[in-house]
Amino acid sequence: MNNRTFAILIAPILSIAFWGAPILTANADSAPVSPAPVAIDKPFVASLFTDNMVLQRGQNDPVWGWTTPGAQVTVTIADKTAKATAAADGSYSVKLPKFPAGGPFTLTVAGPQTVTFANVMFGDVWICSGQSNMEFGISNGLKSADEIASANYPDIHLFVAEKKYTLDPLITTNGSWLPCSPESIKRGPWGGFSAVGYSFGRELNQSLKVPIGLIQTSWGGTPAEAWTSEQALASKLPSMKATLARMDARRDGEKQGLTATSTPALPDFKVDQNTPCVLYNAMIAPLVPYGIKGAIWYQGESNAGRARNYRTLLPTMITDWRTAWNEGDFPFYIVQLAGWAPGGTSWPDLREAQWLTAQTLKNTGIAATYDIGDKTDIHPKNKQDVGKRLALAAEANTYGMKVEYSGPVYKSMKVEGSAIRISFDKLGTGLSSKDDAPLAGFTIAGSDMNFVAADAKIDGNTVLVSSANVPAPIAVRYAWLGYTDANLYGKNGLPAFPFRTDPDEGPSNLVLPQNAGANIALGMPVVASDKNIWGWDTGLVDGSWDAGAPTTWASGVNDSFPKTATIDLMKPATISLIAFGVPPFGSTKTINVSTSLDGNTFTDVGSYVFSLRKEEKHILTFPPVSARYVRLTYPDHYTEQVGGYSPLFVFTTEVEVHGPK
Repeated sequence: MNNRTFAILIAPILSIAFWGAPILTANADSAPVSPAPVAIDKPFVASLFTDNMVLQRGQNDPVWGWTTPGAQVTVTIADKTAKATAAADGSYSVKLPKFPAGGPFTLTVAGPQTVTFANVMFGDVWICSGQSNMEFGISNGLKSADEIASANYPDIHLFVAEKKYTLDPLITTNGSWLPCSPESIKRGPWGGFSAVGYSFGRELNQSLKVPIGLIQTSWGGTPAEAWTSEQALASKLPSMKATLARMDARRDGEKQGLTATSTPALPDFKVDQNTPCVLYNAMIAPLVPYGIKGAIWYQGESNAGRARNYRTLLPTMITDWRTAWNEGDFPFYIVQLAGWAPGGTSWPDLREAQWLTAQTLKNTGIAATYDIGDKTDIHPKNKQDVGKRLALAAEANTYGMKVEYSGPVYKSMKVEGSAIRISFDKLGTGLSSKDDAPLAGFTIAGSDMNFVAADAKIDGNTVLVSSANVPAPIAVRYAWLGYTDANLYGKNGLPAFPFRTDPDEGPSNLVLPQNAGANIALGMPVVASDKNIWGWDTGLVDGSWDAGAPTTWASGVNDSFPKTATIDLMKPATISLIAFGVPPFGSTKTINVSTSLDGNTFTDVGSYVFSLRKEEKHILTFPPVSARYVRLTYPDHYTEQVGGYSPLFVFTTEVEVHGPK
């Protein structure tokens, strides 16, 4: 039984975006949905409680809702009761006694009204979240007809959260629990229930022999910041404060009935499913504090090209969820990005950020999938193995089962003449190559750090890597491409994790001449010839060289070049140095710099051609000039899409304008 009534909001299928920027057509997952109104009815019992629900075994699960202030509410299940009195705002919460796995039971909530829920099971409940590869439904995958026909698992129960985004947190979602069957498995926004989630749950159900509840809350093409609360982003990612402030101004203005044209207090700020916090508000907050065992997460494509930012963002999001649920450090398992050729070098950088999160954040694990990707399709069809690998990690680390759950993990390197010997952890019974083929996917470099294809061979429990073109090697990388033929495995059939032995030095620091004065462009207004309306318009002069969102500035997607961005210093000043840079994503190529005293006549002071796929900074010095305006002109662009962004965007991390001291 479900005592909620909601209207489902459906919008026409539009282009997919992340952080508001159009993504590759291969990632055309789903459409933006109109924001739901903030004002909603408060149900007697929270919306996650329906017939066929799975409650988390072995803990005191909360049952909550809203009723008449001061009313007593009694919850009964299996002849056990718990009671609460509604607070002044009408809210109540009851904690159930701990139950072992089992069922079915009937749960009754009685107060000013009475609601009864049938076929209630106790088992393990897992959140299945992320973007398109988590949303990817079972009917889209391998052997879909057979998978659907055999999906008869009455002890696996499925819940699909409504796709919705809001600027304020919600307390309800629209959905209902259903036992897994060939009919219910086809329920879902994109070809049925999550294929990864289902495969994961099926493996656990078969190995643990307990009911499994799967809550799918996912949306294709969305970035991790959309799934993180505003409080967490504001406290852990200070570079996002400017965007959050503009988002708050828009929300507050809308509540007052203002429009962007009626007042500058309501900025021209695009709000869609990619906006920070909005999916947390509408698709995570309503699930809290429903009792769960843990979460699986398949996301990262929409943050590719911003891997350094993701190193902070992903652990921030995980910690944010754990704080909200208040169940401690519940298990959280990450899918490392699958192989995809257009991912280029941004894919391995994002995989590294995922790996680092799994190694540094307590009770967090990861599954490698680069070997089961698709060279040309960002949505590989083999989701069965993804779910199995996640389940192996959970069986070993969450449930304490004695199973091999990891492929080889890089441990150390040793230079031996013209070769490098690589040692590994997580060896199990030893190393192997897929189908006993010669090892592939290794590259090697000397002091010039120019990585070239390498010869590699298994030598006992190590791999010896060399190249005739690198007589004095110092570093090795493995599987360090978007799509790779890398084939090193453990004898347990699981792939070795991607690695690099060269240190991560991060972006180069900007070293200014000693005679450079203060940065006078900091916080000054910027006018763009092609305005970006997705929140990337504040980063040009915010003082941050972080190559992320929204500290990086971007143009819009007008297809005509040149494009310009003009900084107004507000008053004439003597300037002799301008520093500017680009992130490792996007297709920015040439930036010409000019200055003007009157805003009409501009004089060129220099230009620079940036490399593709590389985070770079450049310092331009010139004889002192008097100027009020500094203009960046983008006459051209690379035609390759990097990080999923259209080449029609041009990106700049920061501009500093200095005069002599």
